[in-house]
Amino acid sequence: SYLYYVFFVFFLILNQLQSNGLYFEYIRPLTKGWLKFDVYDIIIGALIFFSVKFTTSFLRSKTYAPVLHKISYIFLAYGVLSAILGFFVPSSVLDPLTDTVFVIIAVGGFALAGVCLARGNRTALYYIIAFFFSSLGTVIADLSSYGFIPYSELVLNFDEIGTVFMVVILSAALAYRYKVMREEKEEAESINLEQTDFFINLSHEIKTPLTLISNYLDKYIAAHGVTEELSIVRQNINKLLRDMINFFDVLKFRKGMLLYNNSQVVNLSDFLNKQVIIFKEIAAKNRLTIKTNIEEKIFVKADPLALGRLVNNLLDNAVKFNRPEGSIEVNLRVLNRKICLSVSNTGLKINEKEHENIFIPYYQLSSRKYNISGIGMGLSIVKDVVDSLNGKIKVENNETEGCTFSILLDNYIPDKDEEITETDSSVPLYEPSSVNRETGFKYTLQKGSETILLVEDNTDLLYLLFSELKNHYNVITARNGKEALKVIKQSTIPDVVVSDIMMDNMDGYELLENMSRNEVYNDIPFIFITARTTIDEKLKGLHKGAIDLIFKPFKVDELLFKIGSILRYRNLQKESYEREKFASLGMLMGGIAHEIFNPLSGITGPLDNIRKVINSSGLAEDEKLKKYFSYIDMSVERIEKIVRNIRALYYDSKLEKEPIDFTAIVNAVIEEQKSKYKGNVKFELDIDKDIKLNANAYAMHGILTNLISNALDALDSPDNPDASSALGVSDAVNALNASGAPADSAADGGVIRISLKKENGKAIIEVSDNGKGMDTKDVEKIFNAFYSTKNNPGRIGLGLYIVKDLILKMGFNIRVNSAKGKGTVFTIFAEE
Repeated sequence: SYLYYVFFVFFLILNQLQSNGLYFEYIRPLTKGWLKFDVYDIIIGALIFFSVKFTTSFLRSKTYAPVLHKISYIFLAYGVLSAILGFFVPSSVLDPLTDTVFVIIAVGGFALAGVCLARGNRTALYYIIAFFFSSLGTVIADLSSYGFIPYSELVLNFDEIGTVFMVVILSAALAYRYKVMREEKEEAESINLEQTDFFINLSHEIKTPLTLISNYLDKYIAAHGVTEELSIVRQNINKLLRDMINFFDVLKFRKGMLLYNNSQVVNLSDFLNKQVIIFKEIAAKNRLTIKTNIEEKIFVKADPLALGRLVNNLLDNAVKFNRPEGSIEVNLRVLNRKICLSVSNTGLKINEKEHENIFIPYYQLSSRKYNISGIGMGLSIVKDVVDSLNGKIKVENNETEGCTFSILLDNYIPDKDEEITETDSSVPLYEPSSVNRETGFKYTLQKGSETILLVEDNTDLLYLLFSELKNHYNVITARNGKEALKVIKQSTIPDVVVSDIMMDNMDGYELLENMSRNEVYNDIPFIFITARTTIDEKLKGLHKGAIDLIFKPFKVDELLFKIGSILRYRNLQKESYEREKFASLGMLMGGIAHEIFNPLSGITGPLDNIRKVINSSGLAEDEKLKKYFSYIDMSVERIEKIVRNIRALYYDSKLEKEPIDFTAIVNAVIEEQKSKYKGNVKFELDIDKDIKLNANAYAMHGILTNLISNALDALDSPDNPDASSALGVSDAVNALNASGAPADSAADGGVIRISLKKENGKAIIEVSDNGKGMDTKDVEKIFNAFYSTKNNPGRIGLGLYIVKDLILKMGFNIRVNSAKGKGTVFTIFAEE
């Protein structure tokens, strides 16, 4: 603002001098020798340009009025253009246009100042007052020159008087704003100093209890042994302690409190070799290799503690930001009397624009975390150490992958009798998780349980949640959004997703957006876990579509309660939706079914009489007639089956239950098919006769009929080589003996298993087959009314909808698990 103001006032004065003739009287004669052209248009163009630049800068229009700020570029362009056109266009043409532009700029300046003032920029008031005096003086002077008001020398010069007032007011305004900014800066520095002192004291106070906890934990482990849980606890306590030390050091560096004793002579070659040996073990756990090229007997004057902080942080980053199966290279050599230490990796490249920023305390490369944890203090400490040694540090990207940090230090050649400081290797900053990623999350999904997808890039936290939640649900895990999408495609569709927000490759928000765009996943409830505890973050998560947010740190019980509540609500919502969706449809179909039975009786009655007449006439053994009657019987039976299923939709909301003989119902369902179908399917029954099942017998009969029918249809397919001869809804009866029990020696073919057993206090009914199975998209929709996986126009797709409807009306529940080519299992969760 000051810069533009100086130029604005300068060209404003030149313009005033031109207006009153003083420019031509005193300045022009001095420039005739070297300035042979008229500079009027240059002065006017520059005045327009700098008046607009000063106005937008002083009013901060880019912040307070961005649209008007963009419009100002037009007048800036005109200022430059008018200065150029002055050489080619006559003044008689250009001056009227320029006068118009000045009027527009004046009006626009007032409008812009008014908008900025209304939006909170109080300094805009000074601008309005200043230019009011200038505009008022110009108007009075013009009215006097045109004879509208009495002429006088004073009135005629009101434009210059107004300009003086404007300059004085704007100068005062700029001085005042500078004073305010300086006071704000001093206040901010004072607050920052107080906060620094506070955090130094806070970090000191936190380090004490952390040290006690760490030492007593080590003592306990030494006495009682280490478990996987204790190992994770110790590792994270050590990490917290190291972060506090780093935080403490950064603050002390900022205050100039941390001074190393850099008068000691250290054998940097030996020191570096010792540190690399320790890091090789850590690198191996991360499937990394470390290569070294370290010249011997290179000495430096430095504090060993400072060197430890420098080397550990560089190697720590090289491990954390590397890729699996990657490598780290450590080089130390003398080059042009300087020590050159470099550490390179094969992992993350750093944008060149960020090369300077990465040494700023707490600076993160991006919002993504690259599967690491930290708060951006390591490289700041490295820079401070290098500066304390009067060295230089730089970072360069490698040609293929990764980057290299290079440090230049003064090479020191000690005297023969000079003491060399003994150094010990220091503990690495970074420890890989003790959880084995390959075996730690292996888990067999249990039938009948809801599935939770956990997405978290911190292995220890992921393992903790996995260990706790697997006792209640099926749990599948992923370390970022991209991996999560791959997991659910290969495994199973989850009932709830619990995800961190900040992750590499694909963060939590992107994962939610991807799943929302997929009709298979878009109704899955989403819970975010985040360390960002602001209300804005919560509102953002909810706006994205999450059901809830849980802020770190949190209790696992809190997460369990929220998952349980969400699942209960979701199940009730689904059941309520399906019931309401087909309630009116059921009433309509019930009435239609009643009407169908009447004409159906008019078919079956006369058909029996026709059969008697044919038998008495001696044509009973005619093969064609047998075939025709068989077709008629099958069609009538199919109509009856459809009508019975439709009538089931008209049942009351609840079905009366009583103790039933489940074995008898199963055998009855199979026997019903005996006279209708033939085939080669084996039934395997595993029924615990001690279980007294309370159910509605008629409903259970219909349920088993539909499930067995679907199982046999799944076997009746060329996709199933084991069931090439399994044709028809009840071919299974041929695998039964006369008593209705499963045959011991059915020919090889499809297998249908029916079981009744007890698990977790509930009776579990299973009907399974080894048929062709279903795709995931079919499993999700299999219980929807009118949905069928069979390309058969005769199918209306009500069977499994009615099965679920009857099961829910008895207070039971049902789930289906199926995989293409591996068969299907229907599981009914009943009550004993």
